[in-house]
Amino acid sequence: MWIRLRRLHFGGQSFTWRARIRCVQGNGACHRCIRVRAWGAGKTGRALQADLLSATWPPPWGECDGDDAYPTASDVRATIGYALENGWPPAARGGTLVLTEHEHGDRFGLPGFLLTDRLVNPDSPDPTTRVIRANKITDEPHSTATAWAANDHRLTRLATPSLLLPAASRTSHGHSGRFSQKGSPARSANPSAGRMLPR
Repeated sequence: MWIRLRRLHFGGQSFTWRARIRCVQGNGACHRCIRVRAWGAGKTGRALQADLLSATWPPPWGECDGDDAYPTASDVRATIGYALENGWPPAARGGTLVLTEHEHGDRFGLPGFLLTDRLVNPDSPDPTTRVIRANKITDEPHSTATAWAANDHRLTRLATPSLLLPAASRTSHGHSGRFSQKGSPARSANPSAGRMLPR
């Protein structure tokens, strides 16, 4: 099946990306999941991959088939910015850096999305439990996080009162392209943090 490739710019560099809609089964509901892949140096460079779990709750009628969650270009730009800050070398030759839930789930989160490993690891944490918990955190009036707004030149740290936008306020085309980072934004001590896959 043909998948559209899109282009965006970040920090003066051009990136190509694509997004494929998938579904993951949780203990109680089926959830939409979008696999995002990006390249900064063509298909011979090191790819970036992130499986974004929709945080929509309660699930719409039809569950994953009725969920219209989809990352915008701003969301992908923010994801690229996070990956560059955490060791992604797009100019390196071959392979894929995966933003895994296990390694990055506690520090990364787009409004309306969570990282998930369920597409590649059926034993990873239950997506339904995680989505419910994320929405409970959102509803807490005093919850705080550090958000990063990405643009073409820099990442700007902002104060934000919640980790995720409520599902009712998010649409497939209109939500923010920021991502939140729990606690300190310090980089990992391992510059190559992330799981490498062969091309």
